[in-house]
This record gives sequence, structure tokens and C-alpha cells, in this order.
Amino acid sequence: RLTEASNLNPNGFCGVPIGVDSSGNPTNLFKSALNPTGTTPIDSLAAKLAALYPAPNSSNPNFNYLALPVQQTTRNNFDLRVDHKFSDKDYSFVRFSYEDQPKFIPPPFGNALDGGDFFSGNEDNSYRSVAISETHLFNPALVNEFRLGYNRINSHRFQINYNVDVSGQLGFPGVPFAPDNGGLPNITFGDGSSVTIGSSGFLPSIEKQNSWVLTDNLTKSVSRHALKIGGEVRLEQFTIFQPAASRGTMNFGTEFTANPAAPIEFTAANDNTSGIPGGNGFATFLLGIPDGGSITNLHNIDYRRQIYAAYIQDDWKVFDRLTLNLGLRYEMFTTIKEHHNQQATFDFATQSLIVPKGVNAQLTPTLAALVPISATATPGLISPDGNNFAPRVGLAYKISDKLALRSGYGIFYGGQENGPFSNPSPGFNPPFFVTESFTMPCGQGIANPAVVDCSIPGLNVLANGFPANALVDPNTPILYSIDPHIRTPYNQQWHLGFQYQLPADTILDISFAGSRGLKLFTFYNGNQAVPATNPQFAAFCNDPAAGITPANCPTAPRRPAKICDSANPPNCNPVFDTSIALFRADGFSNYHSLQARLEKQFSHGLQFEAAYTLSHALDDASSASLGSANQGDFRLQTQPKNEYGNADFDVRHRFVLSSIYELPFGRNKMFAKNATGVTNQIIGGWQVAGIITASTGNWFTPTDISSNLSTSDCGGTVFNCIRPDRTGNPNGRPCVAGTVFNTCAFTSATTVGSFGNAGRNIIQGPGFQNWDLSLFKTFPIREERRIEFRAEFFNAWNHANPEFTNPDTVAENSGTELGSAAYGFTGFTRPPRRIQFALKFYF
Repeated sequence: RLTEASNLNPNGFCGVPIGVDSSGNPTNLFKSALNPTGTTPIDSLAAKLAALYPAPNSSNPNFNYLALPVQQTTRNNFDLRVDHKFSDKDYSFVRFSYEDQPKFIPPPFGNALDGGDFFSGNEDNSYRSVAISETHLFNPALVNEFRLGYNRINSHRFQINYNVDVSGQLGFPGVPFAPDNGGLPNITFGDGSSVTIGSSGFLPSIEKQNSWVLTDNLTKSVSRHALKIGGEVRLEQFTIFQPAASRGTMNFGTEFTANPAAPIEFTAANDNTSGIPGGNGFATFLLGIPDGGSITNLHNIDYRRQIYAAYIQDDWKVFDRLTLNLGLRYEMFTTIKEHHNQQATFDFATQSLIVPKGVNAQLTPTLAALVPISATATPGLISPDGNNFAPRVGLAYKISDKLALRSGYGIFYGGQENGPFSNPSPGFNPPFFVTESFTMPCGQGIANPAVVDCSIPGLNVLANGFPANALVDPNTPILYSIDPHIRTPYNQQWHLGFQYQLPADTILDISFAGSRGLKLFTFYNGNQAVPATNPQFAAFCNDPAAGITPANCPTAPRRPAKICDSANPPNCNPVFDTSIALFRADGFSNYHSLQARLEKQFSHGLQFEAAYTLSHALDDASSASLGSANQGDFRLQTQPKNEYGNADFDVRHRFVLSSIYELPFGRNKMFAKNATGVTNQIIGGWQVAGIITASTGNWFTPTDISSNLSTSDCGGTVFNCIRPDRTGNPNGRPCVAGTVFNTCAFTSATTVGSFGNAGRNIIQGPGFQNWDLSLFKTFPIREERRIEFRAEFFNAWNHANPEFTNPDTVAENSGTELGSAAYGFTGFTRPPRRIQFALKFYF
């Protein structure tokens, strides 16, 4: 049995006896306002679920069960192309590409408990592509090319037991069952006392993308000019079926099993764990008292848009040594529409939901009385940006027979791509997408020991499951807002380079390249609570008579969107007392680099290319959506420029050397040059290739999970924006053995109302170095037929490359969290050495 945490047993694992009554039920060790009193029987449903846990098979006190599931991955692909020449003036081709990637990643538990994440279970990604091209030669100086293309991506992810009513079989009430929605609710433990059980949120996930592209390019040669004019029409469809919590979620924290002998303090609103001593999440689970949860409906979204573009370009050979490239492109990105008009945006100006004109959308009764809804928007909710002109300029100048200069500048636009229009997005707003959230009443910013019952109304007993009417009349919506004046992001790019011809078929290229991103897509919490220390709320948040201090000041009155009693302003309806995602286009980025490249063309049995880049990438947000592994988030949502710093992907130094060397053995080679027959087949024709990569590390943001004095929230997880105070150089010599940065450079903030002064991405992660080697040989059989043998060694020297977190996924990074046991340490290592052999037959 799990017990109350103690100094002898800080993790609550077996080892410290607990009190039981005559029936064997655990008795309560402590009595307090937050701790149940008397004899506390184990929840019947918790007992069923706990019985499904496997027996321990490891002596590790923190991780006492190890599993080695077998991952199954299949990849099938082929390409088919047919070329046909109709006449001397007409020729065309048709290409078809096919790829399927079914995969099964087993979750930790091999039974109904599941325990997997979003990437566990059954996955099937399929890709289809068709291209048709027809080129017509009017005369030697006038050529037209017409192209038609179609691309389809179909991505399916399903939890295990996705068509099995596991919740019904185990007696978990209130969990809707529908095709593809089988499994258990997602059950988490706030203190990490157990791994997550149940199926992951956002599953099932069915995403489909269809793209139809029609282009036409006309080329005309006139004297020293090569003129091009063309256009493009692109039709796009992106459907997403990805309910956040269609089986529901529950969290079990430490509040109901905490030690009341220590003072109980909620240090900030929306923070139910900070400052609460002791307690055990799994023990709370056995009691069946959740401290939070949610449940959502099933809703499929079908987004569509059109893109129109036209361009004109002139490649002008001014004289033999100088060529100019002059062009202008225009692009129109229409607004993204939902095929059934089932999307909405929350308007902060009117504090109402706005849906497309003609839509008869009705909110549920409780929400309808609180949130106005207006059908006044265009189908795309916003107006398109018609100012997308993109000039392009290029220059090539032959300074001498061995030295050339090349330069260019251009503006490139990017529309609202699938990331920002994934989840969240306007289709996930009520009344089309319905969410009910459950919050522990003692966690709303008021530490009141007189409150005896801190359990959640309607979700206070695990065995009772979710209320039957949870989605019939929800009153805790998750809202999304898009800036009505949003504009198209664009990127300015420039390049200046010199190429010099060296002896031995070698070229030296030295270039300066840079870019500047403007109006980049960013996500904010548009409803962030103003810190309690703000002068506007000084009197309200310092009211000893009412028991209100800045540390526990209610957040609802301090938010931009609120519904408050005019006669009693602090009395605000909690419907808006939460974050509201706001999608805007005001991000900024900068990139500058010095690039050097030395390339030797294949001669005398050797070919190589060595490239070095010195660069610096800065921005205020490196990802518009779907998270960032570097764990940065805006602190003050109204001051995003405070987060301007190293980009998540900034790599200051990078060196890559790739080479191919033909071994000097065999006929007509340096050694055994007279070899023939079998001898030459064995020793001749071997080649060695390698890729050497070395780079400095990426940058990470320090956060603080041990303290929260901000008296505010961010967007999503509050700790993503709670920073420590910086007191030294984090990239100096580590002060703790085994850590990879100077952990002593940070301390918890001590000023109430402060998010901490540590900047974004100021910790440099570990560097990277890798050698990939291959040995290969070709065996000719007959004319146009041969067999190629390859032996390939990836990370040939098995060098360990540590990382704070997996760079290929979006994950929490505890290595830079002050207060975490992993603080300062790496938690992930890139793949070890892999060896593969291959035979390829060419015919």
C-alpha cells in the first residue's frame, strides 16, 4: 500500500506501515479541513484499477516496474513515372507516388490501464501524390509549361482498445462510448507518485490534408532577356478530428492526503499544489477524490481555403560578366473557412462569441445566460490581407575567371498553415466544441481553512465517474480568439557570397546570409490576470479585513474578460476566470550567419565538402503552435518583446564534413593494378564515405517549479512562464558535480508579483558530435545491371550525445526546472551506434 510521504519514505512506496481498522481499510493519519476524517474506505473503482497494475519487477525505489514492449513499424512506398513525347513540340509526364507507414507503439501497460501518450497505440500515416506536366514549344524562344498536382496526407492515431468499451466493462460511469472512442479516461497524478493511466488525450486523432495545385509558366527569350510569367491556384483542405478529452480526464493531487500539521498555503490562483506539504497523489486516488478534471465532446472540423499567386521575372544578362534577376510575386491567401461554418472566435472588445452570418448557433443554457453570441462574421471570421507583394532581386557577377560574386534579396509570405489551425483553433470554440472543466473550489485563490469540503461538486467520488449531464449544460468553456486584424507573416531574406576556384578541382565559397521575420504567428493568453501588485488592484488585493492579500487575490476581476456584479465588482462569474488563447501576427525574428564551404569535385578517387556556419538566430517566439521543447512561454502577455532572445533552434557553431574516397586497390589502381577476374571483383571497386557533424548546443529557458509569486497565470501550464531570478552566468563552470550548466546562477524570485528576471533561452544545452561511416561496392553483372553492397555505421564511435529532452518531440524539460530533482542534469541521450547492411539491385 502507498503511505503518507515521510523522511524515511519520501516517495510513498511500500516500506512504512499505515494504520488500518478492523476491516482492513486505511485510517486517516491526519485530520484537517482538507483531509477527510475518520475511517476512509478505498474507492471501489480505484480498487479495480489498482488491481490491474502489474507486480513490481525492479528494486528501483522510483521506478519499480520495467517493460520492454516491441514496436512494430512498416513502410511501403513506390514511385511511378511515365514520360511521353507527342511531337517535337509537345512532351509530358505523369508521376504517382505512394507511401504507407503503419506503426504500433505499445503503451507501458499491456492491459486496460493503457498508460500511453499521444504517440502510443496504433498509427497509420499514408501519403499519395500525383503530378501531371505538359510542355509546349511554340518556337525556340517561347515555351509554356502546364502542371497539375494533387497531394494527400492521411494520418490516423488510435489508442489501444479504441473500439472496446473498457470504461463500461470496469464500471466507470459517465464516460461516453462511440466508435474509435474506447478506453479509459486519462488519469494523472499531480506529484508523479504513479505513471499516468488510461488513454491519452487528443486521441483518437484523424487528420487529413488534401491539396490541389494548378500552375502555368510561360518563358520568352528576347535578346539578353529571359522573361517568365506565371500563376498558381491552390485549393487546400485540412480536416481534424482530435478531441482533447473525449473519455474525460481526472487528476489526483496531494491536497486530500497532505499533512495538516504544516501550514497550508495556496501561493497563487490556478495553482493547487504549490506550498502544500506532504501528501500522495496515488493515495488520494485510492480515496477516490480528484482535484481536477475535464471532458469534451466529439467534433470533426473541416477547414478549407484557396491561394492565388502570380509572378513576373526577368533574367537579364546585362553583359557577359553580369546577370541580374528581377522579379515580383503577388499572393492572396483567402481566409480559412470551416466547410459547415462550424467555427467561432471570442471577441474581447464585446466579450462575446462571433460566428459566421446565417449560422443558427445556440449555446447551452448556462453559457447562453453569460456569454452573448452573434452571427455577424464572414465565413472566415476575419478579413484577408491583400498586401502580399514580394519583390525578388538577384545578381551574379564574374569578377575574374576564378572569382565570382552572387547576391540576392527577396520577400516570402506564409499563410495560416496547419500548425496554428490545428488544436486550438476557431473550430474548437463553443457552441460547436463543448468542454466541461472541474476545479477544486479551494484552489481559486482563497486559502480558507474553514472550508471543510474542498472536493469538486459533481466530481467528488471516483466511483461515481463523470456527471451524466456534464456535456448537456457545461459552464466552463475553453475559448479561442483570433485577432480580427491579423496579417500575413513574411520573411525578408538576403545573401552575399564569393566563390573562388582553387587548384585540384576545388571551390571555396564564403557567404553572408540573413533573414528577418515580421508579423509572425504567435499564441498568447489573451485573458491573463494582471499581477496583484499592479496599482490598479492595490486596494482590492490588500484587504486584511476580507482576508485578501496579493498572494491569494482572486484572479477573475483582474482579467480582461470578466463578468462581474456591478454592485460588488470583486464578485465575478468564474466562466471567464481562465486563460483564453489569442492568435495574433506580431512575432519577430532575426537571423545572421557567416557561411564557409570548401568543395572538391570527384577526382583522383576523392570527393569532399566541408561546411562551417557561424550564426545567431533570435526571436520572441520560435513556434506559433503545438509547443516547444525549450519550454519558454510569454511571462507578461502584453509585453512579448520581453522574451526576445536566442531562438529555440539557434546553433551558434556548426561544422559538417562529408566525403567519398575510392580505395586504391584493384585493376588500374595504385595497388594490385594488374588484378583481374575474381581477385579484382573482391578487392577492387570499394569506396568509403563518411559524414562528420559537430555543433554547439541549442538554448533553453530556466523555469521555477518551487515557487510562484507572480500572482498571475500564463497560457496553458503556469510553470512554463515562472522564471527564477538570475544571479550569475548560467553557462559558467557548473557548481554541482554532474550537471551541465551552472545551476547556482539562479534563485527563486522573492518579489510578490514577479515572474522572475531570467530571460528566455539563456541556458546553452550540450553540444553534438557524430560520425556516420559507410563502406560500399558495386558488382557489375551485365550492361545496365549491377548489385550494390553497403555497410553503414551510424554514430560509428558510439559517442554519447546528451540532451535535456528528446529533440524530436515536444516534452517537458525538467533539466532546466529549478526545484526539480533533475535540475541541471540531462535526461535524454541521442541514439547509440546503429549498423545496417544492404544489397540493392539496379536494372
